[in-house]
Amino acid sequence: MKWFGKRWIGYAVGVLILIILVSKVDLSLLKEVMKGVKAWFLVPLVVLRVGGILLKAVNVQVLLKAVKQVKIYDVFKYELVNFVGSAFIPFSASVASVIYFLKKRDNINARESVATLFVDKTISFILAVMVVVVGVLKYKGIESQWIMITLFGACVIGIFIVFYTKWMEKVMLWMIPKKHASFFPDVAAHYRLLWNKHKNLIMINGAITAVSLVANGLIVVAAFKMLSFDIGFIDAFLLTNMVQLATFLHITPGGIGVKQAVGTYLYGLIGIPLTVSVAMYVILEVIRYALACIFSVTTKIPMERDNKHEWQEPI
Repeated sequence: MKWFGKRWIGYAVGVLILIILVSKVDLSLLKEVMKGVKAWFLVPLVVLRVGGILLKAVNVQVLLKAVKQVKIYDVFKYELVNFVGSAFIPFSASVASVIYFLKKRDNINARESVATLFVDKTISFILAVMVVVVGVLKYKGIESQWIMITLFGACVIGIFIVFYTKWMEKVMLWMIPKKHASFFPDVAAHYRLLWNKHKNLIMINGAITAVSLVANGLIVVAAFKMLSFDIGFIDAFLLTNMVQLATFLHITPGGIGVKQAVGTYLYGLIGIPLTVSVAMYVILEVIRYALACIFSVTTKIPMERDNKHEWQEPI
């Protein structure tokens, strides 16, 4: 299936889920809830949202040090473009823009940048699964303990098998089209190199990712407070990052539809009414798309660098 078709399937799935969700909401009550919005909470919400993009950029920049020193300001601009694209393009395809800019402006080949971004994604995934394990134990009881621990173990083992074993590399090469066959071994090699030789960068990335998870929780706390509804930070932290795991692959643009459906169900576990959860997501999506529109016209990334200000390795 062509990419064009896959993209529209992503849109269709997201819209369908939203239609089903909205059909279960009392729209008159939703209107009343939205009337009580405290506008000044927009300030911390926007700051936290932009701060999240900055943290993501720092994460990538830290791992890129294994290849080359890239200025954080440049990586931040690349991530702004990625943020804009992710709001409109499904399947996380917008990350290709980061790979493109790293190649064109920083002379980092695609194999190294793909491996770097995948390591960053792997760390985020592992921490998110850990949050899910804690969340399931808290909200579903101890009977789910071994299921979740097994799930976490299976994820870690699966990642290890794909990128650390030579026999699996042969399987992947058999599955990959011939024109891309030369790409995977180099990606896997750099992936292993980062984990084996740059553990300090991995640890820094993990710490920053943990801060990002905390920021996600604070965003939800502020969004509910905007609606005059209080939620504890622990609940917000666990539930919002459980939702993040559900939208990890961004099957729909920005996870829209899937995120709201999973989120309203999870927030219902702690007694938050469906209408309030939907109102919270309306606020967050309006902010996200407003920022995406603003960044789409304000973020300029010239292909030609000013070499006078280029970073140089100290002698």
